Amino acid sequence: MTAETNTKNTSWSLALRYGGIASILFIIITVVLELVGVYNPIQQEGSTLVTVLSIAFYAGAIYMATQNHRDQNLGGFITYGQAFGTGFQVALIMALISGVYLLIQVMVIDPEMIDKMKIVQEGILEEQGLSSEQIEAANMDFFMSPGPLFIFGVLGNLLFGVLISLITSAILQKRHPNA
Repeated sequence: MTAETNTKNTSWSLALRYGGIASILFIIITVVLELVGVYNPIQQEGSTLVTVLSIAFYAGAIYMATQNHRDQNLGGFITYGQAFGTGFQVALIMALISGVYLLIQVMVIDPEMIDKMKIVQEGILEEQGLSSEQIEAANMDFFMSPGPLFIFGVLGNLLFGVLISLITSAILQKRHPNA
């Protein structure tokens, strides 16, 4: 096994560890917030708090995994590209776990959640002055189904993680003096 292959395997194991732990902790916290009535994903109550927590979990996991990879596996040095790659891996793991949790939530835990979300969304569109025909033409049935929710949720979370990775990579990069 070459050093490059070993480094890639190590960065994936770090991504799995940090991304997995952060995702599971975030899911537990959001479930607790939902159970105590602070967060309601259907009505979007408490969504600001959950967004702030999401930023903190993504940033923390990406930062810690990248820093660990730099300091423990790369001799204290990491290029911007290596740092971004590690951050991307963490973001991908977190996005996939979040997407799977969303599927479990809308298909097993609360199968009526999508219908409740549609009703809320229709109310918002009515408040904005759209007619019944315009609301029907919005084709919410397609976008508010498990497959698209999973795909758009994963892609949205991945984009979010990429943005955080761009920032943390700039902070954590440390070129070798001989490079």
